[in-house]
Amino acid sequence: TSMIIDRLQEAVEDDPLNMQARNLLAELCYLSDRLSLCRSQIEEVLLKYNHQDVRALALLFEVEIKERNYDAAERVLHDCFKHFDRDDPMIHYYRARLYAAQGEYTKALTEAKLLEEAGSKSSVFTLKYTDLTESDWMPQTSVRRLTEHIRALQRAGWELVSADEIPRIIGAGSPPAKNSR
Repeated sequence: TSMIIDRLQEAVEDDPLNMQARNLLAELCYLSDRLSLCRSQIEEVLLKYNHQDVRALALLFEVEIKERNYDAAERVLHDCFKHFDRDDPMIHYYRARLYAAQGEYTKALTEAKLLEEAGSKSSVFTLKYTDLTESDWMPQTSVRRLTEHIRALQRAGWELVSADEIPRIIGAGSPPAKNSR
């Protein structure tokens, strides 16, 4: 891991605007308990480049929990979700994790139940693939690998639908006309 971290640090020095490398460096530092380097990379991303970087915010939440800075973790959650979908049911997942870390298990279970309820009210499980490549030798997901994932999900009984089909599937009526706003 140390060698990989060193190579990623070099990559970040060579291309400071490469947020994927910077976030990956922070994540590996987190996993190897190099929290000060992890935090410095996260802060660099959030303060210099994109204060709404979801990947960096999620990792900052993890760091705050690991360091038992629960008030700071709560602020990270608030900042993260106020900029995005305030009704995102995943807020319950993160709150449950925060409460469990604090030993507030009743509150954690309440949040878990709220997450489950939200899931039963027309939530749609989504996989997001970005930066697809034709090469299996690139760090991004290859088209071949994506095809394998889709086939595995279908074999497991998952129904795959397009974004246009979601309102019909969850009973929310038909989607707006393509040219409407």
